[in-house]
Amino acid sequence: MKINRRQIRQIVESYGQLPDDLNFQVAMKIKDMMPPDEALGMMDPDLKALAASVFDDHFDTTGEGWDPYDEDVQEIQDHLTVLPMTEETYEKVLDAADTKDKEGVVSEMMNITENKLRNMIREALITEIFGFGKKKPEVYHKVFLDVGYTERNIKAAIPNLAKTLSDKKVDPEDVATAMAKLLQSPKDHIAGIPGGKAIFKELKKMGAIK
Repeated sequence: MKINRRQIRQIVESYGQLPDDLNFQVAMKIKDMMPPDEALGMMDPDLKALAASVFDDHFDTTGEGWDPYDEDVQEIQDHLTVLPMTEETYEKVLDAADTKDKEGVVSEMMNITENKLRNMIREALITEIFGFGKKKPEVYHKVFLDVGYTERNIKAAIPNLAKTLSDKKVDPEDVATAMAKLLQSPKDHIAGIPGGKAIFKELKKMGAIK
């Protein structure tokens, strides 16, 4: 199925609506209890148990309890993720078909399925609401190579750094900036190559790691 700009607008606008269903109400109660990203970090069975407990405490009028389906848990996760979109983000999504991302890949939003577009919007909102999203270790490995490290340098000086940076959701651009700066003073480092401690220290100084 192909969609046009009008349908894109409808999909985007649907993310700004506040549905009055049970899953939404449960999600809002969970947001009152903890930060949304903390709830989203829970394993599905744990979030399911939390949702059932919230229902029991706030919405159960019959005393019969509630055993959420997997689809209910997914909807609750969606409600925890999606908040009303700002005007700036709204326009960015609508204009995405005419722009290129940092990797130079053209966004062909006029030729994708509705489900794929929803996923793209959801990912964009996650980044806007909760900050920079997690990247794979391979992304950081490429950053190391781009700033001038060799495979041997990486293996010897920072063998586990890519995974650590991925786990901490550090922006790869900040990593590149920090490493490039450190490499300007090779005499300060063993064999002229900054190690993990030096890189971490520089990232903390930049405020990229808290």
